[in-house]
Amino acid sequence: MKYISSKLFLVIGLLFLSYNIFAQSKSIKGKITDKAKEPLIGANVQIKGTNYGAVSNADGNFEIIADVEFPAELEVSYLGYNTQTLSVTAENQKIV
Repeated sequence: MKYISSKLFLVIGLLFLSYNIFAQSKSIKGKITDKAKEPLIGANVQIKGTNYGAVSNADGNFEIIADVEFPAELEVSYLGYNTQTLSVTAENQKIV
């Protein structure tokens, strides 16, 4: 009985490992700036409808690594600014 349960555990573990190998995480990178092209530090960027998100750094840059299907919508919010929704259709797309 012990031999069967250890084999079953091994098979289940391999199934989970193979799922993680085939999961395709994508990177969404960008820079958040104001109208004067100054970086916004601490802007919140989230993939709409998910828990995936990031906060922009001191240079206004952010990166979200997620298992997401394109097209995706990003919600960008910052204190004192209106929230904007941006459409991302490809992993290497530049959004202005």
